[in-house]
Amino acid sequence: RKSNVPIYSTEFKEYLQYRFYQETGKTISNQQLEENLGLLNAKAVYDGDTHPLYHRVAGADGVLYYDLMNENGEIVEIDENGWRVIRSDEITLLFKSGCGKQQVQPERGGDLRDFLKFINLKDADEQMLFLSNLPVRLINDIDQAIVYIYGPAGSAKTTLLKMTKELL
Repeated sequence: RKSNVPIYSTEFKEYLQYRFYQETGKTISNQQLEENLGLLNAKAVYDGDTHPLYHRVAGADGVLYYDLMNENGEIVEIDENGWRVIRSDEITLLFKSGCGKQQVQPERGGDLRDFLKFINLKDADEQMLFLSNLPVRLINDIDQAIVYIYGPAGSAKTTLLKMTKELL
């Protein structure tokens, strides 16, 4: 699985220590490790190619990609013909790690309207406006509607927002 990790992260430091041991059969000193991290950082900043980094959702050539953020590196590819689950190494897009929770494997045949059973929106127009806004909120590089939730105290406004956040 392709992975994006910060150079100074514990994960990357451990990876370098492991690779050094694999290559030499020896451990690397903290000073050597820090010097090499500095060099790698400088090379990345001044010599490295620049690639866009996406949070959860990316689009390219009329196709949307939704990162499930699971240990298998699975991504949902969505186009005009439907969707399928692919491996992250099948595409060249890079997703930021650690910016969301792992998602469940999607199943065919679901209905987004099932979400309405759990929320306190009774007006049919408000329900459709709310549901049609959900998928759009996943795409960062398009204009977004501002969702305004109103109602009296105790009408589950906070619950609706929490559930929406967890869903997204």
